[in-house]
Amino acid sequence: MNKNKQKDQSIASLVRKYIESDNSLKKCMQLGIINVSSLSRIIYNELKKQGINSSIPSISSAIKRYKITNPMELYMPYKVIGSSNISLTTDVGKIVVNRRSLKTVTEKLSLISDDVIFFSKTVNTFTIVLSKSAFNHILNILNKNNERAIEIKTGLSLITIHSTKEIIETPGVINIIYQTLADNGINIEDTTSSYMDTLLLVSNKDAGKAFNVLNDLISKNQGLEDVAK
Repeated sequence: MNKNKQKDQSIASLVRKYIESDNSLKKCMQLGIINVSSLSRIIYNELKKQGINSSIPSISSAIKRYKITNPMELYMPYKVIGSSNISLTTDVGKIVVNRRSLKTVTEKLSLISDDVIFFSKTVNTFTIVLSKSAFNHILNILNKNNERAIEIKTGLSLITIHSTKEIIETPGVINIIYQTLADNGINIEDTTSSYMDTLLLVSNKDAGKAFNVLNDLISKNQGLEDVAK
C-alpha cells in the first residue's frame, strides 16, 4: 500500500469521525442536503487547526463516500422526541442555598412537597425550584434561621417534556432539545431529568417561544415511528 493510499484512508477516517460526532450533521448527510464544498472547507480548516495536513479534494472525496453505518440509529432520538408531549408551568421560582443550609430547608420540604417541582444538589449548593405559593415560605424559613440564599430568582417558567421509556437508553435526545433552544436564542436557566421527564427552566419572557419551538420539534418528528423500527 503506497503512502498516498494510506493518507487517503487516514483522511477518510478523520472525516468519518468529524461527521459521526455531530448527530445533526449525520441527519443532513442522510437526507442528502449537505453542501459538500462548504463542509469540505470546514473540515479542512478544523484539521489544519489540529496540525493535520490534508486537502480539500481528498476531504470532499471522503464526504461523498461516507455512509452511515446504522441509519436507523440516527433516527432513534428523533423518534423519542416525536413520541413525547410537552407541558408548561408558569410563575415558578428558584432558590439556591449553601449545603450548610440543606438540613434547615429539607426538613420543611416534606410539608410542602406538592409545591416543590424539583431540587438538585452539587458539591457546594442545593437548588430548589418551587411554585410561587411556596416561594416565600422557604425564604421565611431561611430568614428565621439567619441563613441566606446564594441566589433567588422569580419570573421563571417550567417546561416539562414527557417522553417514553426509550429515552432512558437513547443517546442524543437531550442534546437535540438543548441545541434547538440554543439555535432559537433561548437560555435555559436550570435543567434536570427525572426518569422519563426532561425539565427545563426558562424565563417567563421566553416561555411562550420555548414552548412553541419545542412543540414544533415534537410535531415534525411524529412521523418517524415506522422509519426508526
